[in-house]
Amino acid sequence: MASYRGRRASVPIAEDTNHLETMPTPSFSKIDMDILAKVGICSGVGLVLSEDKRGEIEAEGKAPAAASGLSFDAIVQLIKVVRSRLMTEAGRRMLISIILLRVASTVHDEAQTLNIAPGFPVEATFEMAPDNYSFSGVIDYLLIRLSSQGSKEFFDFPAEYLLDMFRNESVTGAVIRAEQDNMEQAIPQAALTVASHCKEQELSVMRGCITSGEQWTFFVYKSPKASGRRGRVARIRREGEFHFSRRLNLGENLENLALVLGLLRDLANNALEHNQKYFSYEKRL
Repeated sequence: MASYRGRRASVPIAEDTNHLETMPTPSFSKIDMDILAKVGICSGVGLVLSEDKRGEIEAEGKAPAAASGLSFDAIVQLIKVVRSRLMTEAGRRMLISIILLRVASTVHDEAQTLNIAPGFPVEATFEMAPDNYSFSGVIDYLLIRLSSQGSKEFFDFPAEYLLDMFRNESVTGAVIRAEQDNMEQAIPQAALTVASHCKEQELSVMRGCITSGEQWTFFVYKSPKASGRRGRVARIRREGEFHFSRRLNLGENLENLALVLGLLRDLANNALEHNQKYFSYEKRL
């Protein structure tokens, strides 16, 4: 069970452990950018899609899959089946899994493969006088590059392997699941989740996305400068920055599927890079 732990209170939240709670009394629905600011996270400039590169992005989305992977045409058919038979919360989860498996099929080389770690736990404490703010929850899908041996160990002993993963493997991105009608509310959740993960693992930048299956918002989090020991407590010197894009819909006829897949492929290949190939940083109006 995820929880918020202030200096004087501890409040449990719902069993859906992919949500992070912040204040002792408000529910998750009350979390907004003002609350993020209290723990040193600000909403930076927006990520604006470079429309002149759309063709290049879509070509990435249609890249050939590995021999045992999912082709672009195959996932088009799978998505159509899910839409016609299972458009429930379970169906939306299935859409996410199908799309991520397609991306994993196209991000590979002789030395490494892209793997999906569901429900990756995160926990961190933000030291902001006069109180400490602690958060715990999960990243719904953590994308990681693994060597052939690493893949075998991960699938044989996932819990044990994940505990030691960051010493030897390359994390490539975070995917946060949102409710179909609640994408905007998921933005502060994603910011807290990734900020906590970056603090715990001492990452300066991490990219990811928020999705309901049909809708996709991409983001970049840049950590604040901090001092102190490695791990879950560090003193903030300035704010962390959370930048996010406008929402992209797959479209009724899946007209944006290749675009979303191309952006996910770029995310997986460059997840720890602040500089963007297909987005620009622009101030919000």
